[in-house]
Amino acid sequence: MSVASRGRLASRLRTASRPPAVGTKLKHESVLIRCRLSRNASGVATLVQRIEAEKRMRDLLEEAGLPQPDYVEYGFTCIRLLFNSVRQVVIIDIDEPEDP
Repeated sequence: MSVASRGRLASRLRTASRPPAVGTKLKHESVLIRCRLSRNASGVATLVQRIEAEKRMRDLLEEAGLPQPDYVEYGFTCIRLLFNSVRQVVIIDIDEPEDP
């Protein structure tokens, strides 16, 4: 590897480790699901709520005779059930319980 090549590589590595400027469009900007940590954590669903939502959805799928998801992702306020064979995603939002 030439000195110039090493310099370009080192420059790319330095810029890759810096966070992008605000408003800069990234190469991976067009994504289906993006997770960002909320500054207000009060709206985040608890792990118990997410597990219960997954269990209820799996029970509903089983009762209807439908296939189980290939993969389940836990988001901050939702769960995502991914079905690889049909390339489908079911998103379940977890809302705050209503006050009586």
